Amino acid sequence: MKIRSIFSSSRNQGLLYAMADVLSMTGVYIITKLFLNDLPFPVFGVYWFSAGLLWNTIIVFVKPNVIKKFKFERNFLAFLFLVGLLDMTATLMWFKAINDTDNPSLVSFMTNIGPIYAAILGYLFLKERFSLSEISGVIITLAGAVLIGYRKDFTWAEFLFTGAGLILISSLLSAIGKVILKPRIKNYHPIMLSINRILYLLSFSLIACFIMGYDLAIDPKLILAIAGGSLLGPFISAFAGYNALERLKVTTWSILSTSRSFFVLIAGFLVMGILPETYQIFGGILTVIGVLVITFARVKK
Repeated sequence: MKIRSIFSSSRNQGLLYAMADVLSMTGVYIITKLFLNDLPFPVFGVYWFSAGLLWNTIIVFVKPNVIKKFKFERNFLAFLFLVGLLDMTATLMWFKAINDTDNPSLVSFMTNIGPIYAAILGYLFLKERFSLSEISGVIITLAGAVLIGYRKDFTWAEFLFTGAGLILISSLLSAIGKVILKPRIKNYHPIMLSINRILYLLSFSLIACFIMGYDLAIDPKLILAIAGGSLLGPFISAFAGYNALERLKVTTWSILSTSRSFFVLIAGFLVMGILPETYQIFGGILTVIGVLVITFARVKK
């Protein structure tokens, strides 16, 4: 009875969904990097997102309330279009960053930049003032991000548009999407939001394969491996992430999300035998500290 009462709490359910998202995304970081070492992204994307669409569609037929939960308002198509476009662009940048960066944990640490954008958007649209703690957190996080992306031939242009630096832009788009989505998320079942995002990404992958002339004929065993891996990304992670966002405060969600970076760091070492440079790990830790400073400052407010 006690276990059942614990899991009946909306917040506790949100915590479980958040950890499921963190762990599944850890797998996605490692699996994606391994696949992209052997396949062009558009080819990988066709099979990855096709399998993700299959898993989500099965759930639609198994759970009839998925469709029933939709509130068909006049502007819902425009809403889905905007959220899907933002999600697709942010996700494509994430995949490019994974492909361009030797160690996926660096990309994971860079995604901790998200709360900075949440604070900035709150300032711009909600007229919230920055506290001294928030400003300190922003500076610490940005310093960590620069350390992660630093190289001897460092330039701001290369930092922003290659490798882990792309996550700065990707995280901004993702933060904007969350701001738009949060007030309406109770009107849409997580599976439908996940399908909306997957359709955009699958369409992009198919079009890219056609334009670039990629051959989709690959080893059937590789297709099965991609399909199995996609259970983590387009299905479990997306479903758990939307459910966590519905049940948790954004601040709680931000704190839990930072733990993913350390899981990816450990998994990268165990599976791939690689670790970032010492200064990059220090930069990653700074991004986590900065996020925590910002988050607790916003909780106080």
